[in-house]
Amino acid sequence: MSGGLTIMLGGVSYRLLPTFAALLALEEQSGLGLLTLARRFAGGEFTLAELVALIRAGLIGAGEKVPDNLGALVLAQGLSALTPVLTRFLEAALNGDSSAGKA
Repeated sequence: MSGGLTIMLGGVSYRLLPTFAALLALEEQSGLGLLTLARRFAGGEFTLAELVALIRAGLIGAGEKVPDNLGALVLAQGLSALTPVLTRFLEAALNGDSSAGKA
């Protein structure tokens, strides 16, 4: 897969890519299926752990290094700024579209 989405964390642009292996790991870690996660994000009813796990999965899928301070970067960026990007990431995963655009 090529493309993906970009997300800003701590003033640095990172690429997120929904690969099969990363999404499988996300499901295993969260205990939820992709459709359930997508619905939760679209409705704004997700946990902080799910949000961080989703970012981690996207970074790993894109071959990005996961920052050691990911949680702090997430809080500094703000949940409301990250949620639309992560919702699009999940939609891209469900639709098989890794070229969903940039954040």
